[in-house]
Amino acid sequence: MPLSPKAMEIIKSVPGQGNRVFSVRSSTVDSIFRKTRRKLGIKDLHFHDSRHEAASRLVYGRKYDVMELCAVMGWRDPKMAQYYYAPLPANWL
Repeated sequence: MPLSPKAMEIIKSVPGQGNRVFSVRSSTVDSIFRKTRRKLGIKDLHFHDSRHEAASRLVYGRKYDVMELCAVMGWRDPKMAQYYYAPLPANWL
């Protein structure tokens, strides 16, 4: 995720983090997500759905172009971003 110089300065000021911003392991995040989903009674929701939602909002809410979306989402291949640039029905007329 591209960050501003100020954001990088803040992250570097956090002691003891090394290359990581947060000290939470991915397995812990996964466990919390699953427990919360179960508690809320949501059956068909996956963690990667949040990435899809974020990409969709970046495209249609803020009008990022393909290369900007790739940079933000960490994709090397612009083909990954093309999925989110399908025309909306409102734009078909």
